[in-house]
Amino acid sequence: MGTLLKDKTTDMAAARRFLQDLYVTEADILPKPEKSRLLVRIHNAPRPAANKKIQKLLEHLNDTEINFPGTQFRLHYELASKELWDENSRLEVS
Repeated sequence: MGTLLKDKTTDMAAARRFLQDLYVTEADILPKPEKSRLLVRIHNAPRPAANKKIQKLLEHLNDTEINFPGTQFRLHYELASKELWDENSRLEVS
């Protein structure tokens, strides 16, 4: 999975550290029986750049279309609040 995160600004050691941090990040697991889906909602990282890398990885994992072992539930991953980091979104502060 580290190779998916490697780019011109991230070497393999940094990608591994990133994955280590991701593995201890809180997540919600939400069964969606009506869609035969098991939603894994990852809590956002503190930095927008990290969220972009997480999103790239989650898109790859979703494309693999893996079922949770022993069930017919397809795993689907998403970030908890994409709006918080999406550069096309603007937060309104009151």
